[in-house]
Amino acid sequence: MPDTTVSPFGDEDPAEEAAAAAELAPAKTAAAVHAHLTALGVEPAVAALYQQRVASALSMPPPSAEEKATGIEDAKAELTAQYGNDATHIINLAHEEARLMARDNPQITDILRNTHLGYDTHAIKSLASRNLNRHLTSLGYRVDQ
Repeated sequence: MPDTTVSPFGDEDPAEEAAAAAELAPAKTAAAVHAHLTALGVEPAVAALYQQRVASALSMPPPSAEEKATGIEDAKAELTAQYGNDATHIINLAHEEARLMARDNPQITDILRNTHLGYDTHAIKSLASRNLNRHLTSLGYRVDQ
């Protein structure tokens, strides 16, 4: 059964997380995310939005363990309030999409683990939506991006 925590990746050793975060140069990493998303077929304006969000998130200090725990609980509560019992399914779709994207761009893992984007409800919903659209398209449904 898929993990139902909000962050698409589990906790790691804080020292390892800090080292990984230090390796992520905000502008360079954000540009790589933009290029990756564009290559995946994401509209350029949406890719540019995420480029800005990633650069902003990476320019801030990584969240503490307490901030992460609070952020995850807040995100779960917000998703549950909005989607009820479907919140868990939305989180699972986001997990799956993040793992798929990380195969081609492993920095995605570090970004989600080491910034607030790992429990940002907008990012979670975007990942889930992308996953659902990909599944529907594979079944022959026309999906407007």
